[in-house]
Amino acid sequence: MAAPGFAVQVADRMVTFLASGQVKNDFANKMVQYCNQVLFSFTGLAELDGKPTDQWLSELIWQAAKRDLALVCQTIIERANRAALRSEVTA
Repeated sequence: MAAPGFAVQVADRMVTFLASGQVKNDFANKMVQYCNQVLFSFTGLAELDGKPTDQWLSELIWQAAKRDLALVCQTIIERANRAALRSEVTA
């Protein structure tokens, strides 16, 4: 929900194994904040490149050009696509 003075974003915290549907973590973080202005949230793979997706995303944002939101978004798109293609489905 968004309004002129604020926005509200919510997400569940459960992640599951893709192959089996079994719960992997009931308390996973699915959102990452950037520069106190943007909140990235995600669905899909619980891990990218062997790391929890929130950690992977945080590290990627930190490494991307600071204060350039367009470049951060482009970097996320490119790296997430490559990481998702490399991901293996595990139970």
